[in-house]
Amino acid sequence: MREATGGLKPLTDTDRAEIKRTLADKALLHTAEHPAITFRSTWITGTPQVFEITGELTIKGRTPRDGPRDGQETAAGLKGAPW
Repeated sequence: MREATGGLKPLTDTDRAEIKRTLADKALLHTAEHPAITFRSTWITGTPQVFEITGELTIKGRTPRDGPRDGQETAAGLKGAPW
């Protein structure tokens, strides 16, 4: 996250610096080595109002091709994958 609005308080420079350090950490996203997260859609179904997009999500240079990991689902409806 680089910007946020509508929260309890605006992000400070200290907050932004902490977020940047956290994202760069090798244990998390290791942004120095893997600066991009990409999604390539492979299939779209549904209607303009309600739809589902299937595709390949690449994080830290890895694109899992064996489907969701343990069927875990996030609040956003994304399935977990082994990055």
